[in-house]
Amino acid sequence: MITKELAAQAQAIYENHQRSFLLFDFDGIKSAVARFQAAWNSCFPQLKVAYSYKTNSLRAVCQFMGSLGLSAEVVSGAEFKFALSDGFAGEDVLFDGPLKTVEELNLALTHGASIQIDSLDELRDAIGIIEERRLAKPRLSLRLAAPYKGGWSRFGLTKEEFYVALELLGDHAIALSGIHLHVGSNLESANQHIEALEYYRDELKLLIANAQTLPSIDIGGGYPARSHRANGPVPRIEDFARTIAAAMERLGFDDKAFQLVVEPGRCLVEDFGYLVSPVQVRKTRGDKGVLVVEAGIHLVRSLNSWRHGVAFLRQSEESQAYDVYGSNCFESDLFKKDLVGPKDIKRGDLIIVNEVGGYDIPSANVWTRESPAVFSVFEGKIGLVRERQDWESMRDRQGSFMGAAHV
Repeated sequence: MITKELAAQAQAIYENHQRSFLLFDFDGIKSAVARFQAAWNSCFPQLKVAYSYKTNSLRAVCQFMGSLGLSAEVVSGAEFKFALSDGFAGEDVLFDGPLKTVEELNLALTHGASIQIDSLDELRDAIGIIEERRLAKPRLSLRLAAPYKGGWSRFGLTKEEFYVALELLGDHAIALSGIHLHVGSNLESANQHIEALEYYRDELKLLIANAQTLPSIDIGGGYPARSHRANGPVPRIEDFARTIAAAMERLGFDDKAFQLVVEPGRCLVEDFGYLVSPVQVRKTRGDKGVLVVEAGIHLVRSLNSWRHGVAFLRQSEESQAYDVYGSNCFESDLFKKDLVGPKDIKRGDLIIVNEVGGYDIPSANVWTRESPAVFSVFEGKIGLVRERQDWESMRDRQGSFMGAAHV
């Protein structure tokens, strides 16, 4: 939940801004990053932590991650360009994802990025670019498929495809630089990681034995944010890292013989983002108070699937329960039923929705209203991260009816 200090800053922003807005606690993000890095570093001397751009690609957030010593993990050409513009060197970017176009592969390989190959088709495209451009020492990792819902994930290569890929690389005298083993999201324990390490033990041993430079074992993301819906508390990151380290030692892996790569996203930003919105309409339905706030649930699309705290910023001695709705023109635009707040509720009183710092940012819809401004708080100072979108930009670069008819 939001601290008293952050609540006071949110109130100050609203008094000056007078609209809904998003607020990021950069002090909280910094602390989460430091703890995450320390936990893994205590177990793995060769470590790379790469922030997942798809979680929240706001420029200020990504640049802040870079300033804290993280690398970048991207899943599209657009995100790759974001990372370059945010100051990441090409060789400090990991390119993941199930689809990489020839144009995107060309861009990433030219800048020396580490490519996490997801399919044999993609590998053949990458080899073609490497040979055509005579690129020296490209960094190609192979993503391997993990179990998923009784079958196998659509991501990555099977064991059989792994050996086909090795043969292709050998035919073109290209060394394999790593293996990628992302196994899922919001993991309640390290068990899935350990199962994947056990299943692919021989392939990992082969990577290490034949590596020309320090190879990477990338276990992806998966460590949960506090907002995940799980039966029990989030595991301590220190215990999570130690469990994986112990399993790798048991399996015979020397931690000095490879670089461990982890790709966190939600656990670093999710719990430090807030949506703040003012009450605009007060009604009564029977004996129930009904409120409408300026924002809508299209700004928090995970509202009904993840755990989000919703509260009034102001409390009073006398209280009552309200059903709090958003401003969208459909009945299910509901933030919270029976939310307890001040009995003397006023227009302009603020509600705050917690845990919106991750995927809710990129997945938010721009629909009937403009996207809200985004502010940050760091070391007591308030900054503007992104300006509120105006109505002109909502229609920017759209064709007219007559223009569309002549395409």
